[in-house]
Amino acid sequence: MNKIDTFISRLSSVPKTNGTTNLYFGDSRESEIRKNNLRVYLNKMKAVNPRFLILGEAPGYKGCRLSGIAFTSERVLFENPFLKMNQYSLLMKKET
Repeated sequence: MNKIDTFISRLSSVPKTNGTTNLYFGDSRESEIRKNNLRVYLNKMKAVNPRFLILGEAPGYKGCRLSGIAFTSERVLFENPFLKMNQYSLLMKKET
């Protein structure tokens, strides 16, 4: 298991506590999609080797809650040139 998979495994093992929700917890379809999208994103970022990584909290209802990636909606996954790729999965159907 590589460092990214280890990180996601540890992240997804933390259950909901004191009124908080872990969007990556468990093995539901939704959490698996979020974990996969985060894995794809982190591997892409690792390949680019950025100097900084910005972490977000309190995921938005149209953003990370659906995509699994902070500051990123499902729409951004399809429209942003850096993120645009077929490896991401969606919780909602793409609007046409």
